[in-house]
Amino acid sequence: TKTDLPKFESRGFKKVNVSFPSFTYRTDNTKAVGVVYSGGWDSTLLMVRNLEAGKLVQPIWFNFANDEPLRHIGHLILKNRYGKFLLPPIDMGNFYSSADFENNCCGQQAYIHFALGFLNIDSLMKLSEIQIGYVMNDDAISFLDELRKLTKTHFKIQHKAIVPVQYPLSQLSRGE
Repeated sequence: TKTDLPKFESRGFKKVNVSFPSFTYRTDNTKAVGVVYSGGWDSTLLMVRNLEAGKLVQPIWFNFANDEPLRHIGHLILKNRYGKFLLPPIDMGNFYSSADFENNCCGQQAYIHFALGFLNIDSLMKLSEIQIGYVMNDDAISFLDELRKLTKTHFKIQHKAIVPVQYPLSQLSRGE
């Protein structure tokens, strides 16, 4: 089976032939857990924990610089392993910062929480919650209540379903 992967160059990886068999998605009425997925360690751990628990997972992608190759490869691996429990991702689009955009601390986190309010009502109705993989010492940890309120307020303003935002890894250190 031919698999299209994003192009990237690395001198540190050995070439390995991998194929991904076809799979089917679940079609029952089980609500999914939305997981903000970058392809990094924290969001991958969050995805795996939910998938290993047999939960239906809805990845939510934000296209920040340098995330795309790792996220796509990670998603293909997870899809191969967990098949029907992993839904096709919701792609929230590209985020670019210009020279006039201030993004020293928590800019990305605030953007993610605000942008979650733009999820369409059909997607929201299929989610039991939205999880974000912040761990101890992340810049956002001190602002979780404010960030959660930002998303909730955005849902209210648009008269949408309010889906709770959770941070299941916030008590873990990066080393754990």
